[in-house]
Amino acid sequence: APKIAPTPLPICCELCPRKQGAFIRSQTAATTNKSKSKTASSKWVHVLCAKWQGLNFVDELRREVVEDVTQLKLHYRYTNTTCMICLGNRGAFHKCRAASCPNNVHVTCARLSGLCEVIHGEDCFGPVAENPWSLLCPAHSTIDPDVEPTGNTGKMTVEQLQLAASEFPPEPYVAPPAPTKPFNKLNGKERRTVLANPDY
Repeated sequence: APKIAPTPLPICCELCPRKQGAFIRSQTAATTNKSKSKTASSKWVHVLCAKWQGLNFVDELRREVVEDVTQLKLHYRYTNTTCMICLGNRGAFHKCRAASCPNNVHVTCARLSGLCEVIHGEDCFGPVAENPWSLLCPAHSTIDPDVEPTGNTGKMTVEQLQLAASEFPPEPYVAPPAPTKPFNKLNGKERRTVLANPDY
């Protein structure tokens, strides 16, 4: 009988607009509660994106799930940040390390475009001493965009990255929470609201 190709899992990275790559689950209520359908209810992130955002494993011994990314993503929604390469606003970003540069980039876009200098925090010799876990946007990178890399690099054009990002609906702007007053400055109604919050 002919072999049937497996159906790809319906997963994509929560921190960038890429559906291909090496993924790891992110902690959610479903993974915390040991849901039976881990694929359908889980959130996934690239191992690369998790490493660059400094996410920790929930269980250091098993290393199957990284911490929840909800608050990390909210930070970028509060500031309405977008990637200067793919123009998408999905996920989390890295600021160009050039002084006073306002550009933000997905680490996957930086790598796949071939236009950014990307310095990982470690290599085969151990930790990198100079500018670890940093990148330079295309405006400040010394990489010549006209030089084609050799071999199978998996490089994508800016247009291809923008097309991939456009497949995702834009994530809505979220207004930052209003600063809370000290408890002794709250009125009765505000105190009841605060005390009703189990995280307080």
